[in-house]
Amino acid sequence: MIQLRDIEVMLPLYLRESSNLLVIVVDLEGCHLYSNSLFSEFFKITSDELSDLSFFDLVRDNEKNEFQEILGKTIEAPNKVFGFIQKHRMQKLNWEYSVFNNEEGDFLGVLGIATLQDETEIIIGTESIKLNPKTDIAFQLNSDWEIQSANMVAEDFFGKKINDLLNQKIWQVFQHPKIYEYALEFKKAKETNCSVTFDDYNPESDTWHQVIIHPKNDCLDIYFKDISPIQGLASKKNLMKSTLDAILVNADESFFMMNKELKIKGFNAQASELVMTVFNKVLKENDKFINFLLPGTEEIFLMKIEEIFSGSIVSFEEKVEFQSVEKRRLFRHTFIPVSDENKKVVCIIYRVKDIQVEKDNLSKSIQNNELLRNIIYNQNNVLRSPLSSILGLLDLIDDKQLDEDNQKYFSYLKPLAEELDKVIRDNTKKMNQSDSFLD
Repeated sequence: MIQLRDIEVMLPLYLRESSNLLVIVVDLEGCHLYSNSLFSEFFKITSDELSDLSFFDLVRDNEKNEFQEILGKTIEAPNKVFGFIQKHRMQKLNWEYSVFNNEEGDFLGVLGIATLQDETEIIIGTESIKLNPKTDIAFQLNSDWEIQSANMVAEDFFGKKINDLLNQKIWQVFQHPKIYEYALEFKKAKETNCSVTFDDYNPESDTWHQVIIHPKNDCLDIYFKDISPIQGLASKKNLMKSTLDAILVNADESFFMMNKELKIKGFNAQASELVMTVFNKVLKENDKFINFLLPGTEEIFLMKIEEIFSGSIVSFEEKVEFQSVEKRRLFRHTFIPVSDENKKVVCIIYRVKDIQVEKDNLSKSIQNNELLRNIIYNQNNVLRSPLSSILGLLDLIDDKQLDEDNQKYFSYLKPLAEELDKVIRDNTKKMNQSDSFLD
């Protein structure tokens, strides 16, 4: 009699404790002799149930004959490995069966090792759709809208164990605010015998699903593919685009956005107006950006392009000559690289602004400051010298020798001169303390 201990001794540790491989050993009748913990976990079998388990109980009716043939072939060709694909709860298991002997060559059983597919591929028309058994929901309905099978994710989705789902009408277990719309889509797929695909958001679980209804013989295979990450990225992308559009519309600068091939992918109204003014052309998406570089900036841009694509912001000022009006104006040019999460530059934003007015105003401010400096200098040096003399002479005058009227007028002179002296001193002090007048 085959002992469980003999099987455990012969099985490698990596098979007994594998978290990726299902392992079972059966006798020639398909009865269970040994299985690892992942096998029990996947098939949801308790330790008490294992003792009376037959592998035939786990396969579908249309798979039983094929599995019986596999058992016979392993005995006929003990040195060969035979494959068997099992579908369980809408998931595929790739089994490999071979004879399992001990070191003396004595027969211990038939060893089966299965790999769980990370992705299941289904063909809908000419389109191939990949499903993840760990995140995507799968269940099957018969012609009476009753659930015939479901995967483990479906249990969590419906909030019921598989035994409580089987033979239940979908309308009884599928609590969804849009159940009527789903019913129409199910019916449409059944009556037209054509697959139906649509996206839907479930507010309760905050998830997006691509719903795939695939008619097959007299049943419907239904898949809910989790596309929340994709929708999340799309939402972020749309938000970023809306934010960028708002910035571009309200900016007083010309903005161009180009891809890595230097083709224009976006621009604002100011950029379009600038191109029309300089080149007398209409700016369009996918135009080559190099064709719209302002005159005099081409060489600088080509010299800096490698630096820009390395992720550095490049900014410079350069005068642009407008032949139509025969004048030159100063522009500030800024190239901003935009990188993805891997720090690879995916696009470049080019900002260009006419700063001639700013420069002219700054120049006027400098001139005005210089004029004020000269005025205050004159106050300090030209005016204060004679004023000091006046104050000195006032001190020498003997007001007692003046008549009463002249004494009255004389009493006004010195306070006024001293007040004027104080004003000149204060202006000089303010000039020395102000940054506006510093070189």
